[in-house]
Amino acid sequence: MGQAWPLPSLRLRQQKIRISSRSFGRYHRRQPQPPQPHTRGLSEALLDSFLSRAAGEGSVLTYRERGVVQLIAEGYTNKQIAGLLDISVKTVKSHRAAIMRKLNLSSPTQLVRYAIRNQIVEP
Repeated sequence: MGQAWPLPSLRLRQQKIRISSRSFGRYHRRQPQPPQPHTRGLSEALLDSFLSRAAGEGSVLTYRERGVVQLIAEGYTNKQIAGLLDISVKTVKSHRAAIMRKLNLSSPTQLVRYAIRNQIVEP
């Protein structure tokens, strides 16, 4: 028959090990580089954008959570909200818990006050 060739997977495995050991040595020998000016500017812009969104309470909630807040403030029960939005009661409870946590509220009364102050519902 013909000459036996080494298996391709074996050759690849050996190359990976060799490349890994080279990369490891290069990585540990080089000194940390200061961030590039354009990278620093981008990071600052992203951070400013995040902080400005977090500062405005209206933008903290998702569209769905705002809908749940509206229905809660209008006096609907979890079961009624689940029926209206075609979701499970457990999902409504999860939304309610997430809303209360995000807004740092401890009672449904505070949630209704939030909805009125942020014009989600009319008094």
